[in-house]
Amino acid sequence: MLSPRVRRAAVGIGLLSLVVAGFGTAVAVHATTSSSSPPSAPATVPVPFNQICGPGGWLASVGYMCMPISTGQPGAATLNTLSAIQYDMAGPHEAAPAGVPTDWSWAQHPVVDNPVPPSNCTSLTAWGTVYAVAGAPEPTGVRVELKDIESYLFLKGQGKWVRAQASVQVTGWHDADDFSNAGTAVNWNSEPDGGISADLVNGYNVEFYPTGGRGTMDPTDVEGAYTTVQARLIGPDAGTAQYLANMGGDWWENATVGFGDGSHNPGIGQGRFVHLGTDWKAVSFYSGGGYGPAASPPAWTAGQFASSNPPLDGMGLP
Repeated sequence: MLSPRVRRAAVGIGLLSLVVAGFGTAVAVHATTSSSSPPSAPATVPVPFNQICGPGGWLASVGYMCMPISTGQPGAATLNTLSAIQYDMAGPHEAAPAGVPTDWSWAQHPVVDNPVPPSNCTSLTAWGTVYAVAGAPEPTGVRVELKDIESYLFLKGQGKWVRAQASVQVTGWHDADDFSNAGTAVNWNSEPDGGISADLVNGYNVEFYPTGGRGTMDPTDVEGAYTTVQARLIGPDAGTAQYLANMGGDWWENATVGFGDGSHNPGIGQGRFVHLGTDWKAVSFYSGGGYGPAASPPAWTAGQFASSNPPLDGMGLP
C-alpha cells in the first residue's frame, strides 16, 4: 500500500457520509490537486463503495486514494478483519475435515503448540491445508485458488509486526487426508488474476506454503506469529462443492534444513477450518487464542493480539 503524503480530513469527512450510506467505510488521502466535482446522486440512493474508492472511481480520477478504517461490509476496502482473525483461533471448525482421525487435537479445534520459537530455531514458514468436508461428495469440476500468503512476526525490539514471508502464489503438494500415504504432485494452474489454483483429489488434501523460501529471525526477539492467505473455489462445480481451509505455521531450525525425522520443524500451531466458496475469503492463524498454552511461554490472548495492531491484507485485495 502506498504511503500517503497528506491526509485531508475535510475531504474524508465529506466522503465518509457517502461511503457509509453505501457499502464501506474509508478516509480519503490526497495525492494530487483537482477541481473536479463528485458524481451527483439522489440523496436517498446509496453510492456504491467502488464508485468512490474502486479503480476508476471518482476519488481515483481526482487524485485521491482510500485508506480503510473499517471492514466486514460488502465492498469494503479490506477482506480480512481483526474479529475474523481472532475467531480463527477461538471458534469451532465449520465442519470436520474428511479422513482426519477425530481424536487428533487439530481435527477437533484450533491448536497452538509453540507460541514462540525454540532457541535453536532461526526460521519459520506459513502453511495451510485444504480438505473436503467429511462425508461430502468430491466433484471433479472444482479447484481451489490461493493468493497472497504471508507470515508476520511480532518483534520485541521493534514493538510491531514485521513481515517474514510474502508471495502472491503458493506451492505445495497433495498429502493423504490422514498422512498415511506418500504425497503426490499438485496440478497447479496460474490464474488470470495472479493467483494459482490446485486440483482437488479424492482422499487427499492440498498442503501449501509460500514460494521463495522460509523467513528468518532471531528467536530471542519473537513474541508472536501470524499467517494468512486468501482462498476461494473456482470451476463449474464450485458453487455446490464443500471444501475447507485453514492456516498454520512451523518454526524451523534454519532456512535450508530438510524435514528429516520431523524434529527440525516444531509446529507453531494451526487455526480452525472454514468453508470456502466462490467469493474470496481470508483464512488466518496467530499464536494465541483459547487453545494455546497458558503456561510459560503463554499464547497471546485475543486482547493482546488486538492491541498489537496486526496487519490485515498486507498484500492488498485479491
